[in-house]
Amino acid sequence: MSRTERLRLEEAVSQADRDLEELAVQVADGEIDAVTAARLREAYHR
Repeated sequence: MSRTERLRLEEAVSQADRDLEELAVQVADGEIDAVTAARLREAYHR
């Protein structure tokens, strides 16, 4: 894997982590329910 590919992958993983953290905040704030959050998490892992 080239350095550029590795950097892109690391950024994608970092973005996914940030997105999942935001999802957790939305659940905690009651903006979305836990079932919806679980479905979104599952979709992320596909």
